[in-house]
Amino acid sequence: MTAPDHPDALLIESIRQGKPDAWRDLIAQYEGRLLAFVDSRLRRRAASEDVVQETFIGF
Repeated sequence: MTAPDHPDALLIESIRQGKPDAWRDLIAQYEGRLLAFVDSRLRRRAASEDVVQETFIGF
């Protein structure tokens, strides 16, 4: 499997092309897992949600 054929690479390319549905798909795919990971470290739900939100904003 080459990088351009990888589903995540295609998703990132769609985001770079400005396709708003790609953002929705990225967040739907990763938000839950990322929030669970951050919350397991911080153990403060509101702070964890802020970190996840800032991660997506900074992307």
